[in-house]
Amino acid sequence: CYVKKVQYFIFIFDSACPFNTLAAEVTSKKISALLNKTVTCKHVECAQQSNAYDCGIFLIFFAEEITTFYKKYGSFHERLAQTPPPSSYRTQLLEVINKEASHGK
Repeated sequence: CYVKKVQYFIFIFDSACPFNTLAAEVTSKKISALLNKTVTCKHVECAQQSNAYDCGIFLIFFAEEITTFYKKYGSFHERLAQTPPPSSYRTQLLEVINKEASHGK
């Protein structure tokens, strides 16, 4: 006899915690209903933004952190760097965007 229990998780990386907590939990309930499966929210400790406009920067930063951490450790241990992206991060991204945009001219 072989029994395998499958668990479904939504990992929440909220750089403006607890601002988005309710929305994340409502979304997980909708996904749970859609899949007809129990979905558990896991809030991941992560760096917090100090303004209302850097969410996109943090999204990109977290995506890089998650993939880097996962490649190195095979998991992100439900905790990411508590240090926010360096202040130069926005400038570096803008330079990349401008450089790529100039190739399309």
